[in-house]
Amino acid sequence: MPLGSVLIPIAFFAMITVLVWLGTVSRRRDTDRRAEVLRQLIDKFSTGEAFAQAMQSPEGSKLADALSLSREAPKRAWVGLFVPGSILTALGLGFVGLSLMMDGVYRIPAVVIGSVGVALLVSSYVAWRADRDDTDASGGGDYVTPPQSSVSGPDAP
Repeated sequence: MPLGSVLIPIAFFAMITVLVWLGTVSRRRDTDRRAEVLRQLIDKFSTGEAFAQAMQSPEGSKLADALSLSREAPKRAWVGLFVPGSILTALGLGFVGLSLMMDGVYRIPAVVIGSVGVALLVSSYVAWRADRDDTDASGGGDYVTPPQSSVSGPDAP
């Protein structure tokens, strides 16, 4: 077995691992930075009411936009599973094609990558069904808003 037929799949997996790791570290660093800015911002105000008033001002809304504190709907959980699942399934099929052309050299990566891709697609389907069932049970709305309490102060729930 030539050395290139072993190094190419190993290099491919190493590249994917490094890219995922870099993305995770970048997201974590960005989240930590936002949390620190919010912590410092909250420490500046003596009460929560003063903080709420400041965030409702035009400058506060600009700050919220800069910190990506938008009130957009959160991304559905199944979307985060579907995209990598479809990519990995396509890669697995590509490796199946390579293994057919090259005497089965890429059979193991094809099975591993394809299996992970199919597992993510199945997980995405299950999450989609659960999400759909939750929205049907809640009366057809996309998001359920919690009831607002009219009690304020230390007795508030």
